[in-house]
Amino acid sequence: MCKPDRYYRALKRNLHEVCFCLSHRNAVNALVQVAPNTSWSFFSYAYLALKNDMFAHAIKVFDKHKDASSFWYLYRCNQSAIDTLLKKINLQLKDIENLTEKLITIRDKTHFHIDKVGVFDPSAIWQEADIKGSFFNSVMEGVWEVLKELHISAYRKPFIQSIYDGHDVQQIIEAVKKAGITV
Repeated sequence: MCKPDRYYRALKRNLHEVCFCLSHRNAVNALVQVAPNTSWSFFSYAYLALKNDMFAHAIKVFDKHKDASSFWYLYRCNQSAIDTLLKKINLQLKDIENLTEKLITIRDKTHFHIDKVGVFDPSAIWQEADIKGSFFNSVMEGVWEVLKELHISAYRKPFIQSIYDGHDVQQIIEAVKKAGITV
């Protein structure tokens, strides 16, 4: 059963999770552009943390557990509106379902659990999930657009949190190098 107070809170929480996911993606991409190779300095760990968090946020958004207030809860509550918005932006529900299943594989076998078989070759789990960047981006960006429209519909105003674009990463890397620190 969909309770209005839970729906509204779930909508905001999912918007924040998608925003963090896309912000971390942009930070990772900017870092890779300006420092494709690092020497296991802070920036290597920052890259891994951002990448892991990017997937953790996406995993939360697409959690299918019956008690989760994820995108799928919002979909159950407001299927007609979401279907209309998905059609408007040309995003297929089957693509969201596909990404959800891929993320479940990652979550259950390596990201939040250490699978007894997967422990022998964690990279094989990522290969099995086969999450392509362009596919991940199109689904996450599409869901971002849908959730923002739902927010306008629910609150009569836009969601104001913006997505970090990675604009300052190059300056940070240059300042670190200028200080004589190995990246």
